[in-house]
Amino acid sequence: MDTSKEYIKMCDCEEIQGIWGLEPLDIFWDTFKISIDFGKQFYVGYPSDYDEPFEKMDTYIWLPRQDQLQEMIIDKELKGWGAASAIADKFHKWKKAYCDIYTWGWSMERLWLAFVMFKKYNKVWSKVKIESATESKGIVTSGKEWIKNG
Repeated sequence: MDTSKEYIKMCDCEEIQGIWGLEPLDIFWDTFKISIDFGKQFYVGYPSDYDEPFEKMDTYIWLPRQDQLQEMIIDKELKGWGAASAIADKFHKWKKAYCDIYTWGWSMERLWLAFVMFKKYNKVWSKVKIESATESKGIVTSGKEWIKNG
């Protein structure tokens, strides 16, 4: 499972976080815990020290597993091997057409996330750093982000 800084940043977008339904084995990063407890930033499932009914917090960033990413774009009409074959074929055609030296070394989660964002939202992960001012204070930050394709 990819838990790299770049994968966390790639997952921290409205399109992905907006569909998170909070399942028991979900993997997520707690941005609040970074500042108060360096030992517990990642969770798999619900935190064990949580006594009350668990709820999503604004500080959580869901990191979808490969199977969850595939579920987002699978053809619901197809079942079994037909569905698996169809999605694998689409993924490999996309990978052949759009992946380059930039994506070498990416995890399967990163590749599938990029495929989901391309197919569902027509967005690509920017290959260069983009300078943009934040809305709140006009501070210039640099970083990669999802941008519209074309």
